[in-house]
Formats: sequence, C-alpha cells, structure tokens
Amino acid sequence: SGVHPPAFFAELWATISAAKVWHGELCNRRKNGELYWVSGTIVPFCDERGRPAQYISIHTDITERKRVEARLADSEQRFRRVVESLKEVIFRTDADGCWTYLNPAWSEITGYAVHESLGRPSLASVPAEDRDYAVGRFAALATRQIEFTREEARYRTRYGKERWLELFARAEFDDDGRFTGCAGTLNDVTERRL
Repeated sequence: SGVHPPAFFAELWATISAAKVWHGELCNRRKNGELYWVSGTIVPFCDERGRPAQYISIHTDITERKRVEARLADSEQRFRRVVESLKEVIFRTDADGCWTYLNPAWSEITGYAVHESLGRPSLASVPAEDRDYAVGRFAALATRQIEFTREEARYRTRYGKERWLELFARAEFDDDGRFTGCAGTLNDVTERRL
C-alpha cells in the first residue's frame, strides 16, 4: 500500500523468521487501487530443526473501523483548534478540584503556563479572603446542591495583579453517579468591572 515504512515489514519478517507469532494491523491495496485495512495474525509452523517452514495468516477486515477512527481523529483535531483559539478559558478539573485541562487563554489571562498549572488546585489563584466561598461553591456542585454556577470571581495573576473572571462551571458525574470534577469557562471581565 505504501502506508507502512520498510521498518514495519522488517519487524514483521524478523518476528516470523524467529518462529514467533506476529500480530498487527496492515494496510493493503486492492487490485482497483483502493486501500483496505486488516487485523492480521501470522503463525509460523516450524520444521524438525525448529525453522519456519510454513505460515498461516488470518486476517480480519477492519477498514470501516479505521475510517471511523480517522474521521473521529479529524473531528477531534478540528475541535481542539477551535477551543485552543478562543480568548475565553475552557477548563476541566478532577474531583479534587485540580486542573486537568486548560486552553491557552489561561496563560494569556493569568500569566501561568498551562503545563505548570495542570494538576494544581484550581482555587490556588483565588485570593485567600474569597477562598472559603469558592470551596463552598465547589462542594455544592460536587454534592448536587446546585447544577451549575455562573458568577464573577477574583483571581490573582502570576504577577500578583487581581483580575475579575466570569466563571461558569457545571459538575460532571460518571455513569455510577460519582462526582468526577467540573468543566466550564472563565472570561476576563476586569475592564467591565472597572
């Protein structure tokens, strides 16, 4: 098919030549030029000296699955480009309130790099005098006392400046009803507040 590099086939032949079973996904080309994918297993049968003498290959057509995966990957990539170009912070936290996702707008607004913020408590940038209230709102989301929250809150930037952010957060739960965290947005409304 021209899809796989030579190293792919070198590894395949090295495996079966060593009398080991090879399993993997392989792209082939039909006589009409159309590509198709198979999940394949190649089993070597050895002669009396332990060297492969014959091979049996079992293939299952996985072309449709590969098409779906490619469409899904393309869709996810387009979605990610849109989300990462927004000027509004898109976020997700875990059940402990630590950041698990932040788009690049986070860095523009707070001065903190996304990679250094992930895993840190989401309330770390909330001024100490506002923290008890913020903890209470997070707990209310986690315990289903409220479905979502939309309010303005103060955040401190990396450089100690105070910014007003409009927060929208909704609780997320798994299939068993366990709280898994929050997702939402943060929008800088400092100029409007001033």
